[in-house]
Amino acid sequence: MNERKNIRLLPGERIILEVDQAVLTSQRVLAGWKGPRGGEPSIQAPLDDILEYEKLNGGRESRAQLGLQLIAAGLALLIVNLLLGSTVGIPELVDAMFFIAEAAAIIYGLYVLTLSFVNPRPRTVILFTDVEAKNFAITFPGWDNPQAQEFTVRYDRAKQDL
Repeated sequence: MNERKNIRLLPGERIILEVDQAVLTSQRVLAGWKGPRGGEPSIQAPLDDILEYEKLNGGRESRAQLGLQLIAAGLALLIVNLLLGSTVGIPELVDAMFFIAEAAAIIYGLYVLTLSFVNPRPRTVILFTDVEAKNFAITFPGWDNPQAQEFTVRYDRAKQDL
């Protein structure tokens, strides 16, 4: 039994692969442990009942740095505009162009920064479908996660060995 996961094997069952998100045995896919000490997995699907799976990449890379740079550029333009306007005096057309550039940089920077916090992080999802047409998913961090790839390869072998 693993310290973090409560795994009770069935008679004749053996663990094929154990990763942070899931456990693949010779008879089942187990995933979805709740709490720091484990507990029963919320997903316990017999391999015989799983018809197919699909591996998908989702989420977005954070662009918070770009958002902050755009905001900083907009604020820098604002400061330059204020300094030039108060010391040298600039024509209204140049002042208007500065204003448009400042506003565009700050607004777009805020938009990009907000999206960086709202969008989910990059992830790889293995979406399984069982005989009752029910779906369950196992999520791995990052795109093209190597653990997700290994899980699907080992799953295919286990399914063939049934």
